[in-house]
Amino acid sequence: MLLNAAESPGTIPDVVQARVLAEPRAAAALDGFTFCLDGAGPKCATPVTPNQIDAGLRNSRDRAQSCRYWEVSKQSGPALKNHLVQLLDLRNRVARDMGYSSLFGLQVADYGMSVNEMMQLMDRTVADMTPLYDEMLKCGRRTLAARYKQPVPAEQIPAHWIGNRWA
Repeated sequence: MLLNAAESPGTIPDVVQARVLAEPRAAAALDGFTFCLDGAGPKCATPVTPNQIDAGLRNSRDRAQSCRYWEVSKQSGPALKNHLVQLLDLRNRVARDMGYSSLFGLQVADYGMSVNEMMQLMDRTVADMTPLYDEMLKCGRRTLAARYKQPVPAEQIPAHWIGNRWA
């Protein structure tokens, strides 16, 4: 019950109210954002939807086109930055008022763990998964290099090759 209450404590109603108002404003900023292939804002000649961006990344075999779609997918960042900074502050203030170090600390408590215990678990999981991840990454590099008819990257895979705007 305490964890549920910690999301909206009655002890700081002004902060909770600010958070309640900020959450949909941030969602509306993202949902209403116009992505544009050429130009920006009122000068946008070719608006595209997130679904079109996703399809362009997933289906394109042209490196320049994939890179362009990936870059377009990042256009919303500046419009969202202030919203996200405000939400981070409000979410952390709510969690701290309930005795947690941060929103992360509050969410980790739902697992019956401390932040330190969760970080140790995450570190062990990464260490255990590294050999499998490394093999999958090698396979991914080869597959994507063949897709774009490019040499296999020695290090990082270019983000726009992955076919996912969240890459």
